[in-house]
Amino acid sequence: MDHVWGVMYIMRVNANSALRKLVGEYPELKGQHVEIKIYQPAKSGGGRYDPLTSGNEVLIQAEMEGAIGQVYTFHPRTFSGTVDAVANLPDVNPYYYPMVVAVLNAAARKVGCIEQSIECSGEGPVQCARHICQLLQERHGICRIGMMGFFPELLQQAADVFGAENLAVMDLNPSHIGSFINGVEIWDGDKDYGPLLDFADVLLMSGTNLVNRKADQILQQLGDKPYYLFGTTAASLAKANGMPWLCPMSS
Repeated sequence: MDHVWGVMYIMRVNANSALRKLVGEYPELKGQHVEIKIYQPAKSGGGRYDPLTSGNEVLIQAEMEGAIGQVYTFHPRTFSGTVDAVANLPDVNPYYYPMVVAVLNAAARKVGCIEQSIECSGEGPVQCARHICQLLQERHGICRIGMMGFFPELLQQAADVFGAENLAVMDLNPSHIGSFINGVEIWDGDKDYGPLLDFADVLLMSGTNLVNRKADQILQQLGDKPYYLFGTTAASLAKANGMPWLCPMSS
């Protein structure tokens, strides 16, 4: 399995190739039925929910016998078919890629390549934020942290531990951009990453950045500074590419 899951250069393994190699290594995945369902956030006022205009990501969930894989995306799609059919979809197509990543997470969980693929709930996000901030403080001390993605519990805990003056946050949701939350201004995630990356001593990056293919550009600009991916979206791709991943309360 080293040729599939060994340490690679940044994002040299995409989800399509990782899933194809996984199917080749575990023949029982070929022909394995998988369903992908969309779990949409509630939308007030009625009407069709559109993640592209709302700035909110949608959770899609790949379900197969004995395993679940999850991904947050702006391009949700349903699917019913086989794992190998998903693996052979066009490589890194923006409309299909989130679906491929979700199935990769489920397939890797099914065969035991990863042990966590389901996001936490209830008090989990608060406990997750505490664990992440404690780890960062132990490893890096009181430092400046850049966050690619707004997560309320994580921002609140980070502000308590590191101070609002040591935080910079970018997000894609227009209802967050420009607002001050826990004393931190939320910057536009579609703008230049340079100011945030220059500011940060350590970068926290949500797994969605692997799915929307922004991670390479971000990490190239980041240089040698330490970074961590977080969230179940990144579970398999982080492992396939040897990237540091935090998701302490997922199951």
